[in-house]
Order: sequence, then structure tokens, then C-alpha cells
Amino acid sequence: MKKTPYIALTLFLATFFVFFPVQKNAFVDFDDPEYITANPHVATGLSWENVLWAVKKSHAHNWHPLTWLSHMVDVELFGLNPRGHHLMGAFLHAINASLAFLLFFRLTGEAIPAAFIAAFFALHPLRVESVAWAAERKDVLSVFFFLTSLLAYEGYVRKGRASLLLASIGLHALGLTAKQMGVSLPFILLLLDYWPFRRLSLQGPWRRVLWEKVPFFLLSFGAGLTVYLVQQATGVLHGGEVFPLSVRMANALYSATAYLSKIVWPTNLAVFYPHPLNTLPPSYVLFCALFLLTLTAGVFGSRRPYLVTGWLWYLITLLPVCGLIQVGIQGMADRYTYLPSLGIFLMVTLMARDLTKKWPPLKGVFVSLGLLALTAFSVLTVKQIGVWQNPRTLYAHAVKVTKDNYWAYNNLGAALFAEGRKAEAKEMFEQALAILPEYPGANKNLAALLLEEGKYEAALRHIKRALSVQPRNPEYWTAKGAILLRMGDRQGATEAFRAALEVSPGYPDAKEGLREAGEKP
Repeated sequence: MKKTPYIALTLFLATFFVFFPVQKNAFVDFDDPEYITANPHVATGLSWENVLWAVKKSHAHNWHPLTWLSHMVDVELFGLNPRGHHLMGAFLHAINASLAFLLFFRLTGEAIPAAFIAAFFALHPLRVESVAWAAERKDVLSVFFFLTSLLAYEGYVRKGRASLLLASIGLHALGLTAKQMGVSLPFILLLLDYWPFRRLSLQGPWRRVLWEKVPFFLLSFGAGLTVYLVQQATGVLHGGEVFPLSVRMANALYSATAYLSKIVWPTNLAVFYPHPLNTLPPSYVLFCALFLLTLTAGVFGSRRPYLVTGWLWYLITLLPVCGLIQVGIQGMADRYTYLPSLGIFLMVTLMARDLTKKWPPLKGVFVSLGLLALTAFSVLTVKQIGVWQNPRTLYAHAVKVTKDNYWAYNNLGAALFAEGRKAEAKEMFEQALAILPEYPGANKNLAALLLEEGKYEAALRHIKRALSVQPRNPEYWTAKGAILLRMGDRQGATEAFRAALEVSPGYPDAKEGLREAGEKP
């Protein structure tokens, strides 16, 4: 179809235009310092030393060298000006919009449905977290390679050229070095072999179809194992001692249902959603399970293979991040819908297409509703981009739209503390601890504030409480040493600083603390 390049270009320009306000935003203090501004390997741009570090070392609880290289390129181009970093994220997301259109056009052979699928995906406010958060560059990068790998595979199926299969494998490997969420790609390839390629049948070459996927599965297994070991070693992978399997399963059912509701009605979006732990009523978990099972049964009973592919696309790509393997302390995250939402938009759009074929007068109605929805999504997206303007606006919004968000209260307090608004900051820390008394981050921050106020005993109590939860955190040991040093306990301070260095050899603040205590680092 001759118009497809123009549709792809229009989608690119529309997406970039909607996300252009992101250039007004600053970096935030949530991962951006660790990924960019305070990371000496990234903040100094491209060099052989930094490239080798990106490839050889794990950092920020991950191994994703391509993501590090992407940030280094941004620093070479824009320095540490957030405007350029944010616009690059918007540019990559706009490319993903065009790629999504090209992929679904090739899969369906129909330009208008493919354009709606891509537009719903690109302009949806759930995309804001992946684009407006500089540290989440890994999302747009990994999906770029996910989509290009699928496009290469589609070309291989259509043309039978082995070089395209090799290209698909290579692109999959690159995507896994940006973010390991792409481990689901081999399963998506099998879904596409079911529909629309129709290669999976007892009469067809199913053995060949399965053997083709072996390299993809090996790459996914290797990447998944790598990130599992890295996250286990860095302490962000939580097992049954904090999140029992029953709790993780309940949250997985809840989040899979909640994401659907946010795709349909994207309001009250937040940077952090507290994990429900044991607070989910069993009746609600049962409702979520029955809802998902009923929807699954309806999809398989529909005799529409594109519904099966779309629904399983959603479930399979969501599986690595649904919380069955708990990373961090959040219950869910908007960024986790970046790839899964494509499956839902595929289902909805092609169902509307089928209905218009059966009842042609509905075509104008559905097109009008689709354009209205895209307009609403665009307005909400621009509004949500403003939420990410700076740390204070980000966390204040999360406090406003969520309930008992101890993490957001604590981070809002830290932002206020950085602005010198100590009384307001103290109130936020205390609010966080009223919700979760043992929360180490709020205890550490309140200890720092109390230290400035000269309330050393109270500060020491809070930092001890933080250490009781995270005894292998060098920052907390260093903070304890600083408090003890102010109290005149040089021996206790020295022991605390050395404990920090035992946990993290070379930790700079601990070494500086030892020098202040009159000891050699």
C-alpha cells in the first residue's frame, strides 16, 4: 500500500508532538542520579573505559550495557541538560509508534486498523512513565528491538530468507542487553506462528517452527538467569520471607486486572503503587481470578484467532513483571504495560473491524469513537507529562492519587528537605512512618533531619531502626557513623564506617567519615 510510509510518518510526528512537552522537565531523584547525573561512567560520556564498564559490570541492580551506552551517547550530545535526554526518549518512542504500525500492517494486511493499534499504544498516558522518566530509557530501547525483531521474523516467514531469521535473533539479543523484559519474545513468535502465519498445525512443519525458536529461547534463558543472579546478589529480589508465594500470586491476579482497567480508563496514574501485601480481600482476589478466567474462556471460545494471540500477548509479556518474581517493593508500575498493552489494542481494534464488516454503518461510529479516545488519551498524556516536571510534583501527585503511599510520602519529604522546607519534610517522613513504622528509607531520612536539628539520640534511634531492616546498606552504616561522630563517640563511629566498607568496599562517604574520625580509610 503506497500510503503506508505516510501513515508511519504521521504516527511518528503525532507521537513526538504529544510528548514534546517532556523537554520542559528536569531529571528526578528516583534512579536518574544512579543512571545518569551521579554515575561517573555515564556522566563523562563515551570512552573505552566507560564502554568496558557498561559491558562488564552490573549496576543499579541490572546488567543492561546497551542502556548505559544509550545514556552515554546522550551525554556526548547534550551533556547533562535534561532537555536533550527527554527529547531523545520521546524520539525513540515515536519511532516505536511507527514500528508498531508497520508490524501490525504486515500482520493484518490492513492499514487503518494497524494505524489505530499503533496510535492507541503510542498516545496512551500509561506510556508517560517509560518516556518522561529518563532512567527508564531501557523500556523504549527494549521495545524498539522487540518490534524490529518481530518485523525481521515476519520477513523471514514471508520470504523464507535465513538472513532475516538471523537478523531477528540478533535484534532479540540486542533487546535483551537493553532490558530483560524481552525474554517473552520467543513465545510471541509462536503466537504469531499460530495467527496470522498459521504455521502451527499438525499438518504443517511444526517441528521446524519449534526448532527455529531454540536460539531465541536460549538467549532469553541466559538473559533471565543473568538478571536473576544480579538482582539476587544486590538484594532487590525478595523471596518468601517478605512476599510469600500466596501474596505474590494474589498481587499478580490483582495487577493483571488493574492494568486492564487503567488501559481502558487511565486515571490516578502514579510513579509508585504500594504492594498490597496481605491487605487484598480474598473475595477481591477471587473476583480477579474469575474475571481473568472468564475472559480467557471467552477468548478461546470466540473462534477468532486474533483474540487468542492478542490476549496471550498481554498475559505472556506481563508475566516477567507481574510480581510472581518480586523485584523491589512496588505492587505494580505503569511502565510494565508498555509492551503488554499492544495485545489489548490488537484485540479491541480487530473486533471493531469485524463488527464493521458485519454492520457497515458502524464503521463511522467506531472511527469517530477511536479518534475521540485518541484525543482524550493525548490530553491526559500531556497532563501526565507535567506530573514528571520535578521530584516534588512527581511525589506530591502520587500522594494525592494513591492511598497510604509511604514511599511517596518519604520521597516527597526528601524533595522538600532538599529545598530547605524542613518542617514540611519532617511531616512527610512522619506520615510515611505512621503508615509503615519500619520503612528504612523514611527512618534514614528522618534521622538526617533530626541530626541537623541537633537531636542526636532521636536520630540514632531511627537509623538503628533502618539498619535492623537493611543491615547490609552502606549508606545507613555511614549515617550511623556520622551521628555517633557528632555525639563524640569516635570508636562507635569508626566501627560504623568500617561496617559500611565491609558491605561496600571503597564506599566514598564511609572513607570520608573515617578521615573525619581521624582514622585511615
